[in-house]
Amino acid sequence: GLLRSMASYDLAILVSQYKVTANLIEKFKVNTNRLFSERKTFRNNAQGKELTDYSRVAFKITTKKGQHVSVMADRCGGLVSFAVVKNHKGEEIRRFESHDQSEVSGVRRQIKEDKEMNRQFIVQADDFLELKRRIVTGILSGKDDGRALELMNVVGIGEGIDVLILADYCTKEIDAVLKAGDCG
Repeated sequence: GLLRSMASYDLAILVSQYKVTANLIEKFKVNTNRLFSERKTFRNNAQGKELTDYSRVAFKITTKKGQHVSVMADRCGGLVSFAVVKNHKGEEIRRFESHDQSEVSGVRRQIKEDKEMNRQFIVQADDFLELKRRIVTGILSGKDDGRALELMNVVGIGEGIDVLILADYCTKEIDAVLKAGDCG
């Protein structure tokens, strides 16, 4: 689903940079406004199967240590994703966008040229290439002191497991609040 695919990058940042894990969650609040969270059921006519997942979701986590983090993910949100850092008063301190206007034009061109490629892979191609570059550089350096991935700012296996556990926790909490087609 959405939390194990597109939002997994956001959850990986929460786990690796802010040490937010499922066992440290004190409070979990879903934004139930349909503009921010929506669960839909789609039918795949070719396979005769139904799939229920989120088209978009927004939630806030408060940890037992008093951290407050919010995640918003939108499967159909366009070609630019962004992260916003806010202070304790909720005021925006800094915004990080994935693509500028010239990069968006290039992504649009690639999507048009390669209709078989998953859009998500095209949109995030530069990030995937950077990740591969860091891993290959680390391997070729011959240094493996157990901290190589950490030093390269790459999520390791342990953190990856924590990301999946967090994704499952979030899915369970969101499912308890949202029902297919019943948001708002």
